[in-house]
Amino acid sequence: VSAEMVRHAPESVLDSWLGRRGLEPFEGGALRALFERLPDRLLGVLSLHFEKPDPAEVPQVLALLSELPTPLLARAIGVAEGKQLVRLPGPTLAATRKLLHRAVSQGGALGRHAYPLLAQLEQQLSAARRA
Repeated sequence: VSAEMVRHAPESVLDSWLGRRGLEPFEGGALRALFERLPDRLLGVLSLHFEKPDPAEVPQVLALLSELPTPLLARAIGVAEGKQLVRLPGPTLAATRKLLHRAVSQGGALGRHAYPLLAQLEQQLSAARRA
């Protein structure tokens, strides 16, 4: 699936593709275009993974986290709030830590919002390593 196809496809077609094959056909520019068209749906995938981590979803979640547009960072931090991020599978845990660092490095309100989540996660990981 190309970015151009995603930009011009009816939303019902995008929903059908996502329903049948998940995010597998979407890479790079196509995934970025999908974020432009269906941000709520993709943030919902992240939220569900943060709530109930499924190792089978790791490749899709990693793709989402790597292509997450900066304007959606605050919303992504919002879906991570209140979740037990320490339970994430190793690869998505690492990518989520990177996401939180990215948000903190943006500074301002976003950085102040993301920092407590990052600090809490790092504290939980440190405690788990000592145990």
